[in-house]
Amino acid sequence: MFTNWVLGVMFRPGATFLKARKHLRGDYWWIFLSVATLETVILIFSSPNRDEYMRLWDSVATFQLLFLLTLLSIQALSLLAAARMFRWEMAWAEAMRYVGLSWSILLVEDIATFLPAIAGKEELGIRLSVLFVVWSILALGAGVRRITRMAWWQALLLATMALAPLRFLFFWLYYAK
Repeated sequence: MFTNWVLGVMFRPGATFLKARKHLRGDYWWIFLSVATLETVILIFSSPNRDEYMRLWDSVATFQLLFLLTLLSIQALSLLAAARMFRWEMAWAEAMRYVGLSWSILLVEDIATFLPAIAGKEELGIRLSVLFVVWSILALGAGVRRITRMAWWQALLLATMALAPLRFLFFWLYYAK
């Protein structure tokens, strides 16, 4: 079922978000844990301090898990705030569910950028990541539109307000020097 959610968000987001409204319970946490695992491996093996990070891998993994959990929560809060601006009432659990589900694209992004990150090809990783950010905004926008029947521009604006600020912060934290 995990792969059905990930592939659904990638290729048919509207139907997947609509289905998630009733049927998604905890699978988005598996998506989150997969992202956290890949991000931790990328952080450890692409760092110039790789030997030190490998010795302290449990601390690095804990920090990474807490950091990503904070990002997930802030994105859910951003979605909740943006939804309220557009007069869409949703609960915190629903916001977490939709943001967690949208992290499917982040999971695929991590898989696609894994080798460039390990090889030190940061520019290629950034270019691929920008494409995935756009894809995630479009996917969340399609899901919001399908759930709420908003106009396209409203759904895309809401998705952009929810996802873009932290994704660009994410770029800055990982790729800026």
